[in-house]
Amino acid sequence: MEHVLLVGGGDGLDLQFFNPSIKVTYLDSAVLMLNIAKRKYVKRENTEFILSDFNEFALKEQGQFDLVCLHFCLTVTNNPSLMLEGVSKLLKRGGLLSILDMGKVKQNRLSKTLNFVTKQTMFNMFYDIEGAMKQHGELVLVNKNPLIESNKFVAYIYEKK
Repeated sequence: MEHVLLVGGGDGLDLQFFNPSIKVTYLDSAVLMLNIAKRKYVKRENTEFILSDFNEFALKEQGQFDLVCLHFCLTVTNNPSLMLEGVSKLLKRGGLLSILDMGKVKQNRLSKTLNFVTKQTMFNMFYDIEGAMKQHGELVLVNKNPLIESNKFVAYIYEKK
């Protein structure tokens, strides 16, 4: 693995899990989160911090990443399908997509009402990641992590064919 894209990197928590020799591109659209991550990992070589909207970034940078990490991104973006299209363009052939996100929430009256509110501002509790991935045939499921899989979180690895 030579080049990793960390989408929506937040405070940079995921950076600690990558070998310092691996080139990591950290991407976030929030200047506050980017600045926090930069301060925490200022001495980390091979890390580029970019402030940008994901979709704008995906239009410019194509086919250069071995791994794209969407950790808690798909349920908080206003257009998950467009994000997945962008990921497909960014990955090299044989590259991997790591998804870690919220699992499906049991739908009842209270959760539907709550989701109506949160969907307007933060996230969609009912977003069907597996269903959405079926629309992106060039990304094939390699692993569904049963240790993380629960009613709360899901973890998948997809490979670009």
